[in-house]
Amino acid sequence: MATENARKTVAEIIEDPGQFYASPFDVVRDDELSRDDKLRVLGAMETDARELEVAEEENMQGGETSRLTDVLEAIRLLAPDKASAHALGERRNTKQ
Repeated sequence: MATENARKTVAEIIEDPGQFYASPFDVVRDDELSRDDKLRVLGAMETDARELEVAEEENMQGGETSRLTDVLEAIRLLAPDKASAHALGERRNTKQ
């Protein structure tokens, strides 16, 4: 994914990975993404999963269930020496 359009697509995926992938393991299997892009997408998924867990703890869940365990396992498949994408410094830039 070296073209400008491909980079834009990766950026769009990072903004809403659930729109493009049913599970974190689908990201791992995606041959169109580089390893680094996969880790960036999984980092976004991890952020979402952690935020969902906080919402669940505060009884603010919206019917979704957290996939943090699956996300962390997918990250370990790509980067066995890292516990999470956050450890790699892969965080989504959020607009506030």
